[in-house]
Amino acid sequence: MARFLHDEKLHQTVFKQESPFFSDPARQDGDYKGKLRPFCVPTGHAEENLIPDARQAALEYFAAKNIRWHDGQDGKPSNHLCDSQVCDVNFLFAFANRPEALAALLRPFFPELRRAVPIEDDQFVTFEQYGQGWSTGRAGSSASAPRNCSAPCWRSRQPTCRVGLGI
Repeated sequence: MARFLHDEKLHQTVFKQESPFFSDPARQDGDYKGKLRPFCVPTGHAEENLIPDARQAALEYFAAKNIRWHDGQDGKPSNHLCDSQVCDVNFLFAFANRPEALAALLRPFFPELRRAVPIEDDQFVTFEQYGQGWSTGRAGSSASAPRNCSAPCWRSRQPTCRVGLGI
């Protein structure tokens, strides 16, 4: 993992400079845990760590659900370009209201998947949620546990089976 993260920081540094998705001010090194780092955007531009197509909706969703961004400040996501929570949102948020696309994405890995089913508020992907009837798999966890995983959900070909995937 250490080698992967090291290499990914280098990739993200180049991506930040070359991608059209970042404003010029966001291309500057960002302060992360007290040190300027080239693989981070300045904290004042942390929302630019979210893909443009999902940025506003994701910020509104997290605010409405009172979800804390990992290492985020002022209701914005982490400014670290390798942040796993931001990666989840960037990859999965587009599928929140697209059950057919979500099922098509997951079916190669889960051939028993019949269809995606809503998890929360008619959304097919949720973030930082276990929800009622979900288990964290951790001792002492419960449905009232803090929101702390991303989860698409689907029905398998078995009519009574509902499966959630925590990421």
